[in-house]
Amino acid sequence: MKDVFDLVTPYGYRVGKVTPEGIEWYAEWVPQLETLIEANYLAARATIAESLPSLRWWAETDETRRTST
Repeated sequence: MKDVFDLVTPYGYRVGKVTPEGIEWYAEWVPQLETLIEANYLAARATIAESLPSLRWWAETDETRRTST
């Protein structure tokens, strides 16, 4: 996952996990994302990501939310 973040984020993409309730967007790569167990991930331009249903990531803090917007 780190490689994906390193590849797509400089081009204005956001990375998130697809869930039945919406996309769980990640502000940055963290080691917990490396489990990759039964998950589908999505990379989308930030402008498109804003229009998709989304969830707050369980490990997101107020600080990561402020720096991601």
